[in-house]
Amino acid sequence: MIVSVLDRDPDLDIRVFLRSHSGILDREALAALIGEAKPPQTSAEKRRRIDPGLVTRRIEVLNNAILYWEQAPQRTDAMPDRFITRRLGRISRNLGRAGLGPGGSLEQIPDLANDPELLTEADVVSRESIFQLQATIQELKQRWPDYEDLSSAPQGSPTEWLRGVADLLDGL
Repeated sequence: MIVSVLDRDPDLDIRVFLRSHSGILDREALAALIGEAKPPQTSAEKRRRIDPGLVTRRIEVLNNAILYWEQAPQRTDAMPDRFITRRLGRISRNLGRAGLGPGGSLEQIPDLANDPELLTEADVVSRESIFQLQATIQELKQRWPDYEDLSSAPQGSPTEWLRGVADLLDGL
């Protein structure tokens, strides 16, 4: 799993990735891997390549996707609803650990450009969380093909959430 993520995104800070998967990976193995991981080599040139505006938009998209689901009026105990709840809960916890989640203090976001270390971590966390959100959508559609075509999808929270999130992701 780690190799495929690093192939997808070679600039990913492995320490941030491992922390964001703490609920999935074995705790002892995770601690050993984090301890062995070297800090990323972030040169001034690399830092300049990170767009604070894009990082901020990603964080806003993620928080809005989570809030859309939390405020969905017709959520049920059906499997698709529980699946979305679990996956978004994981994303929300990962964002929260970085101080970027819903209900958290997001005042620091405008200051991202002034703090290269914070900007780098927010960039990594937001990119990985967007990937997890997109993977959640894909898996939802694979497990429950009724949601593949939203024009004929069943009425209810998953369909409305998918429509809202599609609009959010189009803005990236």
